[in-house]
Amino acid sequence: MTVIIDKHADDFGLTTATSNVIFDLCQDNKLDSISLMVNMSCFDEALDKLRIISKSKNISIHLNLLEGKAVSNKKDIQWLVDGDSKFKRSWFDFFILNFSPNRNAIKKEIKHELKNQLLKGINALDTKNIRIDSHQHLHMIPIVFKALVEVVNENELKLSYIRVSKEPILPYLKQPKLYKTYSVVNIVKNLILNLFSFYVEKHCNQLNLEKMYIWGLIMSGKMDYERIEILKNEFYKYSLKKERKIEMIFHPGSSQNNELETELNEEDRGFYLSKNRDIERETLYKL
Repeated sequence: MTVIIDKHADDFGLTTATSNVIFDLCQDNKLDSISLMVNMSCFDEALDKLRIISKSKNISIHLNLLEGKAVSNKKDIQWLVDGDSKFKRSWFDFFILNFSPNRNAIKKEIKHELKNQLLKGINALDTKNIRIDSHQHLHMIPIVFKALVEVVNENELKLSYIRVSKEPILPYLKQPKLYKTYSVVNIVKNLILNLFSFYVEKHCNQLNLEKMYIWGLIMSGKMDYERIEILKNEFYKYSLKKERKIEMIFHPGSSQNNELETELNEEDRGFYLSKNRDIERETLYKL
């Protein structure tokens, strides 16, 4: 088996600036696939660009219950959103929800919004080749994944790919000189998602869906060229041994502050305005 790397960019449709960077990368053939956010205000503008590149790239629907505004009417998803229809819950809120006695009632709200986002994305992409991933890998949390599976089954949707957010830890462990460069939060998230992946993989196996390892969780927010060069041989060897492709996940292109003012709380904007996103763009041009 030859190591196959899928260079992927999340967050197409987040803002005009971010979408423009991802569009240019696609036009320059630096990306193999991208993920489309359907709930942000620049969606229609992003869709015009998407139609130009959709025939040459794999497009996933980037389900999002964490940031921006909901697609559904706020009265139907009151746990999820505030009075302005902006999502108000954190990743940790969804994690804790798994243990709540009210989880089944709230799961109905999650299903409602996931269904509307999926249908909006399917209509926009005009395809039966449905690929799914999510913002901050939220679909990997059991209650969200169960809601997603129910939406897919009840609406008889035909899937070709669901991201299994399973990032091998061994390649990182074999490069101790990089240990201090990783975020502790991302390491913890890696371990949690690896645990959740067993449940998601079981469903993917039942549907005979292709599974790829991801690379870009522990380094999320700064997939820089220098560390990729150090780690790549270890990732390649691991991929060959397991006979599994690798989806390298990038978040290229920083947004403009004025683009986020009406959709994100001030404390959430740092990641999207970070110059590290420009570093990720530069990395893709070097690879």
